[in-house]
Amino acid sequence: MIQEAGPGIQACLQSAAEDLQPYFQNLNVMVAVSQDAAVGANANVTDCANRNRDNVEGLTACLYVVRDQVFDGRDQLMAAILGLMADFRSDTAPRVADFTVCTNDVQDKAISESVDVIQTTRACVKKLVDGTNSASSA
Repeated sequence: MIQEAGPGIQACLQSAAEDLQPYFQNLNVMVAVSQDAAVGANANVTDCANRNRDNVEGLTACLYVVRDQVFDGRDQLMAAILGLMADFRSDTAPRVADFTVCTNDVQDKAISESVDVIQTTRACVKKLVDGTNSASSA
């Protein structure tokens, strides 16, 4: 009866979590790629500094190249995030609807089982009352 609602709701939540998993994985990949790019950019800055210790113009030119790489990486990351957000937004309504249907089904089942218990209890009480009344009239 009502005890079944807990596992039912848990199943709904598990299903929703599985639906959201690809978004989570994509974000993790984006973070990892960004971290790798940051490490690469840092290495490039160090390389620029080491190669151009006494050459300010060379250092400046090298750092401009690194800056452009960083900006390109930033732009690619932002485009990927915006694309993922657009996909998520377009998929949100059906996912919310599925979750709502799932939880409503669980609630309906719990209510139905509760009604069955109440009706069975009433029938038992009625039989007991009827049995008591017929025993006392005899």
